[in-house]
Amino acid sequence: MIKKLILASTLLWTLPANALTITNDPGGLIPMYVARMQSAAAMGERVIIDGNCLSACTMTLGIIPPQNVCATPRAVLGFHSAFTPTPWGQKMDYPPGTLRMVSHYPPAISSIMGLMRSWGEYIQLIYPDGSESHACCNIDESGG
Repeated sequence: MIKKLILASTLLWTLPANALTITNDPGGLIPMYVARMQSAAAMGERVIIDGNCLSACTMTLGIIPPQNVCATPRAVLGFHSAFTPTPWGQKMDYPPGTLRMVSHYPPAISSIMGLMRSWGEYIQLIYPDGSESHACCNIDESGG
């Protein structure tokens, strides 16, 4: 317990003032995330993933420069293909949106998730295990 408190206090002490911390981001519209993360990247903002980063939020990994992205052990990445709602309340695969999302992913994610193949099968979220998530981006186990 004391080790966890020391680690937590160290993390709080060392976080830069211009860090964006993602703790529970369910995703949303692709253009909004692209604009938000491109703005953060242009400002040199550091992004810390410290919880759920789902759907469009995962594009953060390819838009923010790798040296400015890190995650704590609590980081959870959730991927799926883009979809659009139907008039009947269903989800329909949306290939143009998927291609746009994939274009923002770094190669490590594309290779791990098999993104270039049969994306239409992935309307539901896919959660890579921790070791795969850590391989996807510049994640430091110590949280920094």
